[in-house]
Amino acid sequence: MRKFTHIAALIKSKRLSHPQGLSQSDLSHLLGYKNGQFISNVERALCNIPFKMINKVCDIIHITSDEISGAMLNDYRDTINSYLQTNQGFTNPMAANKTEQTVNNPAMNTGFTNNSTNLNNNYGFMNSNNKPATTATNTFNSENTSTY
Repeated sequence: MRKFTHIAALIKSKRLSHPQGLSQSDLSHLLGYKNGQFISNVERALCNIPFKMINKVCDIIHITSDEISGAMLNDYRDTINSYLQTNQGFTNPMAANKTEQTVNNPAMNTGFTNNSTNLNNNYGFMNSNNKPATTATNTFNSENTSTY
């Protein structure tokens, strides 16, 4: 489970000490949200500030880049440590699925072979299609090429 305790404490302390005495609802509205639920979730360590909002949050409640990056890095460290201690989601990387696929379209025979290694969803790495991320290496085999 992801940890957001450091960012939660930072956002709450900066919001409460803001000269205007911003409420959760006030800060949420300034960030473009319709109600205070977003900031409430952040301050209860249920979620993180989206990367696209970091600059705006820092400007509004006067957080330095060192403070925000420190809090986020500490949360990331705590998340990793938690996973390592509970052994959740971590398996032997050598046991990851390896597949070898050859491009087999005669009209587009390029002679390339795609050697993909599945990073295994247990690591939590996902691509933009919510599929496990893979690393890929392509090699060229001159025997598979066509002459034109």
